[in-house]
Amino acid sequence: MRNHDLAIGFNEEPFDNFRHFNDILKVEEENSCQPYVIGSRQFDLLELTAPMICVYTEIIKREELLNGTILVDASKNETNIEPGIPTRIDFEQFVVFCRDPSGYHFYNKTWFNFQPKLEKLEFRKSQKTDGLMVLIVTGMSHNQAMRHLKRTFSFASKHNFLSFSMFNQVRGFQEVLEMRTTKFQRSIDNWENSMKLFRTWRKPRCVTFLHSDSDRISKHFGDKFDFHSQLYNNFNRKYLGHVDNCITDGRVTVEDAVSLWVNSTKAFHNKKFCHFSLLHLDDIASPLDGTLVNLDEVLRDSFQDLFDEGILANTTIIVLSGGSKNSTVYKTESGKIESKYGLFLIRPSDRLRTKFPGKISSLSKNVDRLITDDDISETLLDLMTNFEHSEFQRSLFETELSSNRNCEDAGIFEDFCICSKRVELGKKTHLWFFRKEVMKSLLKLIRKEFSMFKCISKIQIDTRNWNVRKFGHYFFQFHGNLTTERIKESGRFSNSTVLKFHGTARFSTLAMVDLELKDRLKMEKLETKEKYLDQPFHL
Repeated sequence: MRNHDLAIGFNEEPFDNFRHFNDILKVEEENSCQPYVIGSRQFDLLELTAPMICVYTEIIKREELLNGTILVDASKNETNIEPGIPTRIDFEQFVVFCRDPSGYHFYNKTWFNFQPKLEKLEFRKSQKTDGLMVLIVTGMSHNQAMRHLKRTFSFASKHNFLSFSMFNQVRGFQEVLEMRTTKFQRSIDNWENSMKLFRTWRKPRCVTFLHSDSDRISKHFGDKFDFHSQLYNNFNRKYLGHVDNCITDGRVTVEDAVSLWVNSTKAFHNKKFCHFSLLHLDDIASPLDGTLVNLDEVLRDSFQDLFDEGILANTTIIVLSGGSKNSTVYKTESGKIESKYGLFLIRPSDRLRTKFPGKISSLSKNVDRLITDDDISETLLDLMTNFEHSEFQRSLFETELSSNRNCEDAGIFEDFCICSKRVELGKKTHLWFFRKEVMKSLLKLIRKEFSMFKCISKIQIDTRNWNVRKFGHYFFQFHGNLTTERIKESGRFSNSTVLKFHGTARFSTLAMVDLELKDRLKMEKLETKEKYLDQPFHL
């Protein structure tokens, strides 16, 4: 049975399609998971030798805390499930308990039932059955995704997904929704327009679903969706394991969330509804990104399942990073840059690819262009209105961006830019006055790198083409020559050796001349002694 089916039939192996919590082993009495313990995988209830009782009951809201957290519990109004008799359950979010005669829980499973409400939404059906699935992962950068979602990206590369390599994320999903600052008002307005569209996409025909592990997102937008799994999610988090509670790596929570997201799409698709399903994960990528790998296999398998069932013929998939969170990675200088380097992965449905080849071509040409939150929000607006409006000029479906686009062109402030910026070296600039001190520090570093050479005659650095750029630190590339002394061997003097070297140095501020090499120097031996640089700086 699937969790969007109408009934539970205990004579039909009802739990075969749900493995989310079946791997949790029996735990000791003092474990925090008690008494909600789940038996071995695919436990056949009909073959148990001891008498047992299975019941279902609704998951209900108990109270709401000041921080927006919803406390939930199982209703005391339990209904027995008769073995061998299909049982219709009209609750949307409920739990099944199975107990032995002593009252010990040996099977507990939460369910999300789409069928009852879908029956009431039949009037929304139309000839348009397109779908959109959006996954937003807060705290995940582009590089983290590439490191930990290898199977997913392998599948994506073979099935017409487009991965954008230069998404400069100014604000994350949650921050953009909640901030009210002048600097980012345009981005906020676009995202709020997107969320308004998410809320109104169901009018007059599309059905919508939201699953989020963030109480703030649920509180802000949950009641704007037709289906919202907050009660279901909070019950699972309380009793059935989440990060650092029972299942420390978060695997169970992630598998359940992705499966519910996919099942919502299947339920809507099979009933011929136009649909939108949003999954927002807030905890998985922080404070350490090791738990992110739990998303890889289940996401890849889910995409394969959707592809095999033909659902991607008219359903578009989008995976977005939702901004950085506090973690040890993002406290480093390179991590601060990485935190702004977002993920945007999209697979337009087969129908869109066939019907709008020009727009898909434009989208494809933008994969290696610098893009921002504004560009993506207008792309979503354009997509969700089926390209029927002309005001979304920043949509990646409508405009082919320039390959020379920089942060200034895109309206990105310098502190949020993931691109390096050239620093001018006019004679009145601060760096110009420290030029000689910087060169002296650089020569010391180079001499240290060449300490294996005992007889250095000259070190020359080209000072004509000094290209200084800023990317977190100030840095510049340099090149030059090293010449060794002639050495007397066997009564004869050897020829001088000339090495050509190049590298990159960096320093944190223009006022400091303490340098460090970004990488080891690269060098090569010249076959013939080249003419020395016209304007060298000698050691």
